[in-house]
Amino acid sequence: HLGVNSYRLSIEWSRVQPTIDTFDQAAIDHYIEICKALRAKNIAPMICLHHYSDPIWFLQAQGFAQENNIELFIQFCKKMYQALQPYVQDWIVISQPAAYAIKGYGQAMQPPFVKDMNLSEQVMINLFKAHIAAYDAFHQEYNRTHIGYQPNIGLCHQITQMQPYTQYNPFDHLIATFADRTYNKALLRFFATGHFRGLKPLIDLAYIPQAPKKFDFFALSYYCPKSFNGTSAITPKAAITHQTADISRIIDKQGMYDAIVQASQLGKPVYVVESGIDPIDDNQRILLLNSYLGAISQAIDDGYDVRGYYHWTLMDNYEWSKPRDSSHFGLYKNRVINDAGNLHPDYKNHDLMLKESGKYYKKLIERQIK
Repeated sequence: HLGVNSYRLSIEWSRVQPTIDTFDQAAIDHYIEICKALRAKNIAPMICLHHYSDPIWFLQAQGFAQENNIELFIQFCKKMYQALQPYVQDWIVISQPAAYAIKGYGQAMQPPFVKDMNLSEQVMINLFKAHIAAYDAFHQEYNRTHIGYQPNIGLCHQITQMQPYTQYNPFDHLIATFADRTYNKALLRFFATGHFRGLKPLIDLAYIPQAPKKFDFFALSYYCPKSFNGTSAITPKAAITHQTADISRIIDKQGMYDAIVQASQLGKPVYVVESGIDPIDDNQRILLLNSYLGAISQAIDDGYDVRGYYHWTLMDNYEWSKPRDSSHFGLYKNRVINDAGNLHPDYKNHDLMLKESGKYYKKLIERQIK
């Protein structure tokens, strides 16, 4: 209905593997049917295997805080690769590993709600190792069987420019520099050089020289910069028209362009796999689409190898730590309207469920096809 030729979706690990010793074939078959249906409509699925959530049994075993648990995750990854390889070429192993490690283990913003920056760094290292292990496993499996598509595996990261709120305040500059080192530089340096460094400069916490060869594209998530007023992260300065309903996010066209430039420094094609807003009104999402798609178009014109754009998100969704109906990131209204599972009365009518911003996006897609 919308006209896209690719769709990114994430696998819920706890559905596929409800216990450490059990894989649910019905859950796996459900994802197979989704991928079959997408291919039947000439829509290429992009599969993300880990998107912030873990099975409870995995967290009870200390999750990615324990390096030995990487093998448990790889067993799940292999299971899904073998099931979906006839239909899927593009894969993301872990959505935003740096954000997962810092938010879950450093800032206690999401499960498992731990506040330990040293542990956060260890989790980040283990996530990078898990990505590399899955990359090797998928390519080895394809080379052995030649079933389906040769895997194209992306390294996913949300680039967030860390800025001082006050340009002439040296403390704001210092905090922004530390935040950038922890959040952006740690991942970008590791997959450029194999050296992993955290907050302590010039000290390697890990070194894996083959890391730069262990991804096929950069899966870029981008929303906006973050400003630091001392140790407090606050909304960056922006015109009133570019301030959204999410107090921490703004529309920043130049930021999108700069993020593409930074991601391109790793020398791989770039897909923008996540970008959107919770708007004040639906017209503001049209402003975002014009701004960010304009920045992407300019980047392509300037020679940067950007291969695709995935809007966040197709339908209104649940956001971590927020009430169900408080966020409106979708191009369509969500067919499920409450925790009881009641459906929107118009959910079968795509024209009525599509918002005005979605209609605008649909027209943009139609023009590209023409």
